[in-house]
Amino acid sequence: MQRLTYEEICQSCAVFGDPAYCIDRLQALKETFGVGQFVCWFNTGGLLPHPQVMASMTLFAERVMPYIE
Repeated sequence: MQRLTYEEICQSCAVFGDPAYCIDRLQALKETFGVGQFVCWFNTGGLLPHPQVMASMTLFAERVMPYIE
């Protein structure tokens, strides 16, 4: 893992951005790898304030999750 670059992580397993991008990216990962579940970390490293984390979780739940089949 220490040898992975930021770009490699973004291309292989990380998903972040606006809802439309996240929907497309999650669908692509699901189709490519047959993924049945995703792990969501909304505050990796614990650096974000709680209200921002909650806003991200709400946005994901309302505008992304319903479109991942």
